[in-house]
Amino acid sequence: MKHSSTFKTAILLFAWALIFVSCSDSTSSADDEGTPPDALDFNLISESIQPDLSYFEENDPGKQTSYDNYYTGKWTAIGIGQITSVGALYGFMPTLALGEPSRKDGAWVWTFSTDDPIYGGMMPPGQYMAMVLTARDSGDETIWDMTISLSNDEIQIDNYRMIDGRMSKDGSRGSWKFHHMPGASSETGLFMEAKWNRTSDDKVDIETQIYNEGSESNWYTYSQNGNSHVMRAGNPNSTAGDTIIEWNTSTMIGSIQQGSERFCWDSNFQDTACS
Repeated sequence: MKHSSTFKTAILLFAWALIFVSCSDSTSSADDEGTPPDALDFNLISESIQPDLSYFEENDPGKQTSYDNYYTGKWTAIGIGQITSVGALYGFMPTLALGEPSRKDGAWVWTFSTDDPIYGGMMPPGQYMAMVLTARDSGDETIWDMTISLSNDEIQIDNYRMIDGRMSKDGSRGSWKFHHMPGASSETGLFMEAKWNRTSDDKVDIETQIYNEGSESNWYTYSQNGNSHVMRAGNPNSTAGDTIIEWNTSTMIGSIQQGSERFCWDSNFQDTACS
C-alpha cells in the first residue's frame, strides 16, 4: 500500500507540472508528415467503455419492501459497471498530448520528463518521472501506447506499459488494455481489457475481461439496442451461474437473473411476477 501511495503522489505532482505547462503559450506546427491525432483524453477512454446506467442512477423510488427486486438489479448493475470505471484510475493523469509531438519511426510521440528544465522543482529532490505516449495510424484506426518510468527510494520502473489500445478515428469502436499500477500490488501485466462497438447513438456493445495473475477471472458484457439494455456478468471459475440484468427505458420494466432465479419489477419499479 505504501508503494501505491508513493506512486500516486509522484503522478499527482507530475500532473501539476503538466497542467502548468498546458496553461503556458504553445505554438502549433505542421510538417510534411501530416497532422497528429487529437489528444488522448483519459475521460474519453473511460466513457467509451462505460455502460449507460442512467436508468438506475436517475430512479430512486424508495427503499421499501415492494422495491426489493429493482434495488437488487440497480446496485448489481452499478457495481458491475464500476469495473470499467477502474480505467478512470488513470484519469487523474492529465492528457499527455499537451505539447507538440515529434515524429519517430512512423508514429507521433509525446514525451514528458521531469528532467526537462521546464518542470524544475515540480518533483521532490531525487525523484524522476517520465511518460511517453505514441499514436500510430493503422487504416481507419489509431493505435495508442503509453509507458511510464519512475525512480524514487521505493519504486524503480522503466518504460512500463500502462495503457495500450486502438480506436477508430470516429471513436465508434475500439479496445483498451489496462495494466496493473506499478507498486499498487505485486502483480504486473494485464489487468483489464475492454472492447466496444457503437453503431449508432442508441446501439452499443461492450465486452470486458478482468485478469488475475494472467488468467481471466471475471467478465461482463453490456448491450443497448434502442430502449432495451442487457448486462451479463460471470466468472469462468464459478458454478453459481451468470448474472443477467435487463431493463427498458421506455416501458421502465426490468429484471435480474442470478443463476436460475429471476426477479422482476414493473413500470413503477415495484416487485412483480416474471412473465
